[in-house]
Amino acid sequence: LVLGLRALGAEADYTIPNRVTHSHGLNRDGLARAREDGVGLLVTCDCGVTDFPDIAYAAELGLDLIVTDHHDLARDSDGAPRLPPEAVAVVNPKRLPPGHPLANLPGVGVAWKVIEALTLAVNPMIWPDPLLDLVALGIVADVAHQAADTRYLLQMGLRRIHENPRPGLRALLQIAGLDPAQVTADDIGFQLGPRLNAAGRLDTAELAVALLTAMTDA
Repeated sequence: LVLGLRALGAEADYTIPNRVTHSHGLNRDGLARAREDGVGLLVTCDCGVTDFPDIAYAAELGLDLIVTDHHDLARDSDGAPRLPPEAVAVVNPKRLPPGHPLANLPGVGVAWKVIEALTLAVNPMIWPDPLLDLVALGIVADVAHQAADTRYLLQMGLRRIHENPRPGLRALLQIAGLDPAQVTADDIGFQLGPRLNAAGRLDTAELAVALLTAMTDA
């Protein structure tokens, strides 16, 4: 999301809640801090679809909030899906029919589809294919069901890794002793994913974001 939004000219920053102090997803401290920092629009990634009180609080602060998530929707007593009414938009494949090829997209796939749609709307001359290596990482590391479009995106992402891994990923491959041209889904699941996840368990997950969004080898 960060790289895609920046490529389209947006001034985008990121934050990831500390799993020890704030658990996962939205939290009031983070929302208040974002507003104090002058943020006008907050886009969630892989979270938020059932965080009704936090989204209502964001609206009270004057924050526009777009939810991108893949987790199960909240439901009313009659089984009807319930969405946070204060959100500007809720992008979630669980809103699609069960047999839809996008219905099982993980959070990273949802983020990529958002950037793809924005790119088509804002500047069709730019295509977000360079981000597919990150999509492949997320699909495997999140243990997503690899079928239909999710499987296709994984295959395309692996091809991107083989041909031109981004600097941070190249460094991670080197540390793991892996040849970029031969990387498999198993390598992501057992070598790369655990190294990235360790950042959030030992310190802050933002270290992993900084690594994967680094644009040069410097």
